[in-house]
Amino acid sequence: MSEPHPILTAFQASGAPLAMTDSISGLLKGEILGMDPVAGTAVLAFEPDERFKQGGGIIHGGIVSTMLDSARPCPAGISPRRGWTAWAHG
Repeated sequence: MSEPHPILTAFQASGAPLAMTDSISGLLKGEILGMDPVAGTAVLAFEPDERFKQGGGIIHGGIVSTMLDSARPCPAGISPRRGWTAWAHG
């Protein structure tokens, strides 16, 4: 069996939540809230501030795409499963 992915190892060592420290996820206040390597899932949260909102207080579509792009590697890196689903709340 191969070694666990470094993100999974860091998450398991620190417990939830684990701050995402890459440059854009840090700006968006990204956190990993949960990871399940058996199911190949990860739960992430972002809290973008006002500078990422456009008219009407809506998060800019490019920022939403960036959050999805940041979230995508987590379950893929911890499990060989294929496919993914994104869910947004709030």
